[in-house]
Amino acid sequence: LAEAVFPKVETIGQASFSRCTGLTRASFAACQTLESNVFSGCTVLAEVSFPVLSTVGQNAFENCPALTQISLPGVTVLPMYLFRGSTGLKKVKLSGQLTTIAAQVFYNCSSLDTLILDGITSVPAIANANAFQNTPIQAGTGYIYVPDALKSKFETANRWSNFAGCYRSCEDYPQIVNSL
Repeated sequence: LAEAVFPKVETIGQASFSRCTGLTRASFAACQTLESNVFSGCTVLAEVSFPVLSTVGQNAFENCPALTQISLPGVTVLPMYLFRGSTGLKKVKLSGQLTTIAAQVFYNCSSLDTLILDGITSVPAIANANAFQNTPIQAGTGYIYVPDALKSKFETANRWSNFAGCYRSCEDYPQIVNSL
C-alpha cells in the first residue's frame, strides 16, 4: 500500500496502518479522530493531510522518519509520544485552540527546528520540558513561532521558559508561518 486516500472516513482505528513500510502518502479529508499508533513505524510516510482532525492518539506518528512537516490545525491536545523518533520531522504547525502538549511528544525528533503555534489565544500547558528532548528546539538552535501578543507569556510560563531564546513572533515571519 503506497497511498491511503479516503475522503469520507471520520475515524481511523488503532494501529490501522502501523508498520506499513510502503505507505508514502495519507490523505483523509473528513477525518476527525486518529486513534493511537495509526501510522507508527511507517518509515517512508512523507506526506499527510488531515484538515479537520481534532483528536489524535498516542504514538500516532511515532518513528516516521520520512515525515518532514505536518499541519494539525484543529488538534487541541498533543498526546504522549505523538511524533517520538520521527527523525526527519523539521516543521510542525498547530493552531486554533491547542491546550496541552504531553510528555515526549517530540522526543528524538532530531531535525525539529520549527514549531508554529499560529492563531492560539493562550499559552498551552506543557507536561514537562522533555516534550522537546533531543531536538534543535531543546538545544536552542530551533524556533517556536507564537502570536506576538503571547510571546512574553511563553518566555515566562512554567516549562515554556526553558525555551526563552527560541521564541519568534508569527507576525514577523509570515513567509515561515504561512508556508504550511
